[in-house]
Amino acid sequence: MPQFTDAYARSFYYLRLSVTDVCNFRCTYCLPNGYKPNGTHNKSFLSLDEIRRVTRAFAAAGTEKVRLTGGEPSMRRDFTDIIAAVRENAAIRQIAMTTNGYRMALTYMPGALPVSPISTSASIASTHASFTPLPARTNLPR
Repeated sequence: MPQFTDAYARSFYYLRLSVTDVCNFRCTYCLPNGYKPNGTHNKSFLSLDEIRRVTRAFAAAGTEKVRLTGGEPSMRRDFTDIIAAVRENAAIRQIAMTTNGYRMALTYMPGALPVSPISTSASIASTHASFTPLPARTNLPR
């Protein structure tokens, strides 16, 4: 399969994959109209198997980096399984994630995440000083 290119012949080696629209803070800049779930059981999120298939297809087209985003990707109960599924593909050389970082210390204690390095980008909004006025709901201590 040929490499993905745009009208200017630029190649794309990077897939930004949103695995959920759920977030634990509901910031107004991310969700200006608030979070509106699609029923009680949202079936619109990609399943683990679908994530595997999508990342394999993009890797076959030359994608080398996958960034997991959301909402907050760590809100997925199968988050560590998602990382493992993406890592199964040897053609994917880098896995990254965008996170507010809140659940990383609480839920994914050392050893819970897979061993190989994962690049993370924490939103500047998740720092206490700038974050306080933004969220509709916060779990930060006051």
